[in-house]
Amino acid sequence: MAAEVPEMEDAKRAAAIAHRYGVKVDSYIQWNTLMYEGFFAEEPAAKDWIQRDASGQPILLPYGFEQSFRYRPCFSNPNYLAYLKRIVRYAVEQVKTDFIHFDNFDLTPEPESRHCGYCTRGFREYEKAKYTPAQWLQRFWFENLDYINPPVWNAENPPTKMDAIRDPVIQEWIAYRCHEMSEALRQMAEYARSLNPEVAIEVNPHGITGENRAWEAGLDHAQFLKWTDAFWTEEPNVPGLTGDGRLITRIRSYKLAREFHNILLAYVAGDKVALS
Repeated sequence: MAAEVPEMEDAKRAAAIAHRYGVKVDSYIQWNTLMYEGFFAEEPAAKDWIQRDASGQPILLPYGFEQSFRYRPCFSNPNYLAYLKRIVRYAVEQVKTDFIHFDNFDLTPEPESRHCGYCTRGFREYEKAKYTPAQWLQRFWFENLDYINPPVWNAENPPTKMDAIRDPVIQEWIAYRCHEMSEALRQMAEYARSLNPEVAIEVNPHGITGENRAWEAGLDHAQFLKWTDAFWTEEPNVPGLTGDGRLITRIRSYKLAREFHNILLAYVAGDKVALS
């Protein structure tokens, strides 16, 4: 908030010019990167806001192969969410934005499970609220959930060996990750709309692509699209016919958007944007 003041003020001035001419303004807010060199100097407490794996190492947002400065924040940590709300407030009240795009809306695939204190406690609390003690015994074969943990992986026990996910704890960890992302987005969307009921909210989770987005990215569209007005699908499946006559289409993603009263944005040939 301090280091980026000049650029933020530029955004505010540009928005004012756009509004003067009746143009709507979209504001970009980074959902998933803490650039630690400058950020920790400004917010020392943020050292406790990042996602960490089982060995305590920071989990990175994968961008190419040489951007190790992109620490992922923990979306179970209320202190990070409170900070993110400060950015949302600036966008709505100062920039007077009409539209917020939260970029990089996903979680890292396994084997990079998060084991920070907030994630582990949040996982246990989620399970205790979801099931009764009798159901715990039936689901897990034990009744005490005080020691349930996110999964740990190693060379002999990698996630890539699984052709089906049968372990109930891993199944519940997937469900918790989806819940966590939806809940964090709900907080941001409700907060933004409490400041301006007309502001639009959008994220970029992809659509229905044939991938298991819940497992890979902690995303369940049916949960989080309740809080959005639009979403991006950046999938590479350019619509058309293959040489052997198969149809490539994004129709499932468009139907998903329609079901949740969202606009879908997608790339087409030439990097133009298609809307539906």
